[in-house]
Amino acid sequence: MRPPLSKPVIASLLLSGVGALILIVMLVSESDKIAGKATHANTLDSAANIGRGDITSKIGGAFTLLNTNAQAISDHHYRGQYLLIYFGFTYCPDVCPTALARLSDALEQLEPTESASIQPLFISVDPERDTPATLRDYVRHFHPRLEGLTGSTAQIENVKRQYRIYAAKVADDTTTDGYTIDHSSIIYFMDKQNRFLTHFTDTQTSTDIATALKKLITK
Repeated sequence: MRPPLSKPVIASLLLSGVGALILIVMLVSESDKIAGKATHANTLDSAANIGRGDITSKIGGAFTLLNTNAQAISDHHYRGQYLLIYFGFTYCPDVCPTALARLSDALEQLEPTESASIQPLFISVDPERDTPATLRDYVRHFHPRLEGLTGSTAQIENVKRQYRIYAAKVADDTTTDGYTIDHSSIIYFMDKQNRFLTHFTDTQTSTDIATALKKLITK
């Protein structure tokens, strides 16, 4: 059974955090989060250098996953829409729901026509536990247009490679299943052809994100 959202996470649905813009990707230890000790470190070299042209040209690519209705869906389904993508998992105690709350609030700050041009996606990095039904129940806590995607282990490994995402199982005796997921926490913004435009880290507020989105979609 998926643990309920914590009080800090519920609060984050209403209030965004405060932070400064930095162009690094951070590896978040979910097991330390549970213990109340958040740790961050640079992930793979390719991810840590996001912002460089040679790296950003390699972010994004073809994928086929399952939506919350257990229907196969590919990246081509979203062509013609901007994509706001976050990779995480439903058992994530704080980091993922906080990021999704910021993503959702940023979309709410846009004009309706601006928001409608952007498709928010939550892609699971925990295919063993995140079934389509589990994702369907989870994403309803956030933006009404947020779509959850999952798939087989092979499908998830493929999409992780395409987007240069780090995620790995870590033993955790405090959880029912005996493990959690360490993963990079980053929101990608892709253009209408699924090409990288920019990214947002946990240090940026929903207003920071909304401001950046407005500038990019009105160019």
